[in-house]
Amino acid sequence: MKRLDGLLGMHRGQTRREALLMKKGPSRRVALLEQTRLHPTRFQNRAGRHFFVTLKGTYVVLEYGRRVYGRKARFMDGRRIANASRVPARIRPKRI
Repeated sequence: MKRLDGLLGMHRGQTRREALLMKKGPSRRVALLEQTRLHPTRFQNRAGRHFFVTLKGTYVVLEYGRRVYGRKARFMDGRRIANASRVPARIRPKRI
């Protein structure tokens, strides 16, 4: 994937140079971040919201459409976590 595929997707029929000079579309960074996908996991937080993994490997929870970082997992596959060794260290709660 080229770095400007996101920009070119918004400005069809233009060259890369024309898309950059227009400056109506998003920046390269914003275009790439919009294309990132969140992969679902089996974990949920205390409120029952599902954890997702970004392409960088960080775990996030979506609250009202926004990404929230630093949450801890309480449930796995809908059941309370009994074996903490199965939970990744970043989202493992201190005490179960």
